[in-house]
Amino acid sequence: MFPGVALAKALKGIDITMEITFVGTKQGIESKVLPGEGFKLKTIISSGLLGKRGLNRWVSWSKLPVGAAQSMCFLIRNRPNLVVGVGGYVSAPLVFSAWLLRIPILIHEQNVFPGMANKWLGKIADKVAVSYKESKQFFLKRKVEVTGNMIHEKLCQPREEFPPPLKQPFGVLILGGSQGAHSINMAMVEALDLLSDRKERLHITHQTGDADYENIKKQYAAKGFSANVMSFITDMPVRYRLASLVICRRVPQLLLKLQQLEEYLSLSLSLMQLIIIKSITLELLRLPVLGRWF
Repeated sequence: MFPGVALAKALKGIDITMEITFVGTKQGIESKVLPGEGFKLKTIISSGLLGKRGLNRWVSWSKLPVGAAQSMCFLIRNRPNLVVGVGGYVSAPLVFSAWLLRIPILIHEQNVFPGMANKWLGKIADKVAVSYKESKQFFLKRKVEVTGNMIHEKLCQPREEFPPPLKQPFGVLILGGSQGAHSINMAMVEALDLLSDRKERLHITHQTGDADYENIKKQYAAKGFSANVMSFITDMPVRYRLASLVICRRVPQLLLKLQQLEEYLSLSLSLMQLIIIKSITLELLRLPVLGRWF
């Protein structure tokens, strides 16, 4: 969704009168983010199929025609000049409906390996924009263009417009994607015990997702750490700027954002690496750049 917001803001910068509406679900992060960004949101009924089994999978399948009908009605009423899909299950009914109505379609793929939705939707899209040249092999050559990834305009602001990172305490930003990552959440809770003698010199900002929020917040409080625990972070550009270390999943969009912010050190952890709980703490303590803090 965030690349979509970046694109929408760029288009508004070209033509402020342009009408842009996002289509999503009530339970998705779009319902939290878009009101603050100033964009309208049309909600439909949709659900992902990946990882679903049995009854849950059949329930998800049953939502597809409902979401398609809602998308069709919305498109007929508004007749947009372009429909943009940025991946995910909610894109499928909207883009398919646009194809039936012969509305031009643009797909944007942020990852090297496209998800199931974009692989399928790329077949009916008029154009496919990819962030990496390696992704071109998954789409028709005549359709695909390498555009790079779209990031929030605030990440492109000059450094002097933001306060410098805090020197004391040392700021750590922990991210597991917009929905949080249970593996990272649990690993960090266990790693806190190994950092207990240094907790006075740390301040941790941790995005947990909704599922683990209450538990992780209680754990930080019980262990006496200075921490700002949030289910979802809305002011991410500011959080990046204030952090001295970022602990995250190996998420391409996130790493691109961190590359834009050259002064930050990113410790990128794959889910397999998270099995070794102590590695987080050991890496945190051994990094030479932390010497002046620890």
